[in-house]
Amino acid sequence: MNSGIYKFENKINHLCYIGQAKNLEERKYRHYRNFMNNRCDTDFYKAVYKFGINNFDYEILECGNFSQEELNELEIKYISKYDSYYNGYNSTEGGHYIPA
Repeated sequence: MNSGIYKFENKINHLCYIGQAKNLEERKYRHYRNFMNNRCDTDFYKAVYKFGINNFDYEILECGNFSQEELNELEIKYISKYDSYYNGYNSTEGGHYIPA
């Protein structure tokens, strides 16, 4: 099980969503399950519904055995780096682990 930081990037407008996970594979699976169930309760899911999942690239930005505190710090760093709070799909500036 690898924890880390991941990014979904819209291939059309290049806006992105940054997330953190204690288990990257499980989190990716849960996102895809939500997409297939037409979940539309966040800006990110609304964008996937609008543009289609095939118009998003998935990338792991950091992978390792991180503590929750380290994941929070990394998430804040990458949301800032990619400006995904102000010009993207993140609804916070990061650092708030919410089990999904």
